[in-house]
Amino acid sequence: MIAQEAQYRDWMLAALTGDASAYRMLLEGLTRHLRSYYARRLDPGAAEDAVQETLIAIHVRRATYEPALPFTAWGRLPIFSAMMQPRLPWPGAT
Repeated sequence: MIAQEAQYRDWMLAALTGDASAYRMLLEGLTRHLRSYYARRLDPGAAEDAVQETLIAIHVRRATYEPALPFTAWGRLPIFSAMMQPRLPWPGAT
C-alpha cells in the first residue's frame, strides 16, 4: 500500500456522496502519483497520455469503487488499462 491510501479512500468516499472539493483533491493527488508512476515506465509523451487516460477511467468507473478494498487495489484496473492502450496519433496529426 502507498502512504496516501487512507487519504485517497477518504476523498473517494466523500466524492461519491457529492463532495466536489474532495473529488478535486483526489484527482490532484492521483495526478501527482500517476505522473511519478508512469514517468518510470513510459516516455514523457506517453506517460502524460497514460495519466489522462487513467484519470478518465477512474472517473468513469468511480461508482464501482468498493470501500472495503484498498483504494489502490481498485485503482490498478484503470492503471493497467491505460498502460495497455495503443498510442495512436490524433486524427489529422502529421
